Amino acid sequence: MLNIEFSKTINASPAVVRELLLDHANLGLFFNAKYELVKAQDHNELPGGVGAIRRLTMRGSIFLEQIFVAGDQHIAYQITGKGPVTNHRGDIYLTSNGVATNLEYTIKCTAPWWQPDWLVALVIKHDIGKGLDNIVQHFALVSEQPQ
Repeated sequence: MLNIEFSKTINASPAVVRELLLDHANLGLFFNAKYELVKAQDHNELPGGVGAIRRLTMRGSIFLEQIFVAGDQHIAYQITGKGPVTNHRGDIYLTSNGVATNLEYTIKCTAPWWQPDWLVALVIKHDIGKGLDNIVQHFALVSEQPQ
């Protein structure tokens, strides 16, 4: 089982970061993947939140992810059905440090038997790390705009 962790500080409130991360149609602006909302969130849930299912096209793979926790401080999702990895779960924790948001992101999954764990971890770290860096840069640029 792989356990991959990311930690970032983002110059925005946790609610704003959560809203961006649940805006499935626009996640492709930050991550190198195509996202398509297949099923909207369950009744009375946050937009893009619990119950939402998105189709990802990434590195030649097409798979589904479902959101099963979505709140101001925690988002959790998992791959449903066939995916490039198995036993996948992503947990994102958002906490305010008073002026920005601390994001802690953990991905747990199992690599296919025919791929080395270190290679799968390297690819995930590269892809997700770059996407998170893009989000950090986005909010750095937004905060530099004149009022």
